[in-house]
Amino acid sequence: MLGIPERRKKQTGRTVRRLVLLVVLFTCSASFFILASLRLETPSLAPSEPTINPIQINESKEKQNNREEVTEPLEQAKQVEECYFVDGYSSCGYFRKAKCIGELLNESEYAAKVSITGGERSEYLSRLPKLKQGVSGNGVSNHKTSPFVRVGCEATKEFIGGASEFISYSRENFPELNFRACV
Repeated sequence: MLGIPERRKKQTGRTVRRLVLLVVLFTCSASFFILASLRLETPSLAPSEPTINPIQINESKEKQNNREEVTEPLEQAKQVEECYFVDGYSSCGYFRKAKCIGELLNESEYAAKVSITGGERSEYLSRLPKLKQGVSGNGVSNHKTSPFVRVGCEATKEFIGGASEFISYSRENFPELNFRACV
């Protein structure tokens, strides 16, 4: 059993810790209220002229220029017709993703025409060598999976790739479209 002097030492230690905690809390609270009161503006009855910060003007001009740079290619993409071809076999999940993106492009305001051809796996694999003819780009000769996606309205087409590459390509070139339903 603790004696009276030891018990008082423990109580005194606890009391000191509690007091220190209260002082810290009070100091933080007071600091917060002082800072908050300094940030408040007192309303004026007389109409005041807006102050213009030159840094804000430069920032807003930069934002406007950036918007023009972004909207310009978007407007061009909406006007220039591009043809896309998506071939694969209908039971392939990747083909279904690419097909979904192609359908979104067809329904969008972009001047994109997407031709989508599905079918049986064996039929697709037999068509694939003929589909590769007249297509240029990296990896076209090694491509053996579904889907086979390419772009171009002329006789020569550019190889985009499979579903993953078509998703990346579409996100980059058609940023306004929401592809979440397809991916």
